Amino acid sequence: MQNDHYFWSAVGISAIFARAGFKSPDFPFSQSHSTWIRRFVKARKQNLPALYHAYRLNEAQAAPDVGDMVGYTYASVSFDEAQSYFDKTGSYPSHTDIVVAKRPNEIDVIGANVLDSVTRKTLPLTSAGLMKDKTHKWFVVLKRHGL
Repeated sequence: MQNDHYFWSAVGISAIFARAGFKSPDFPFSQSHSTWIRRFVKARKQNLPALYHAYRLNEAQAAPDVGDMVGYTYASVSFDEAQSYFDKTGSYPSHTDIVVAKRPNEIDVIGANVLDSVTRKTLPLTSAGLMKDKTHKWFVVLKRHGL
């Protein structure tokens, strides 16, 4: 339904992880993307075993690969202000996409509830392989870490 008030994008990503066989100890199923972003930021900061570890966009290790996720906020802030969301500990408006393909200087990602659909888009990367796109207020790359 268009223009509804239920943001099903996080539920869509949660369903993808559930269908892939992950359980709640590994992936925190939620109606909010910030739930897993915060969990994986904490895991990295505390060097805890986790499915993902979170990286800031400008960190050398933040080059996204297939299976990683990239996240942004859709809050009314600038791109630069969005970078502080990496350290937020409470819930906030956010979205994540899963990286499904990588080529030199670009990645393809899929996300749920993008234009009321599951969509695939191509995002540019810098020559160092980091996120270059500023169409959205990207602030985090969730790198597959393993358990």
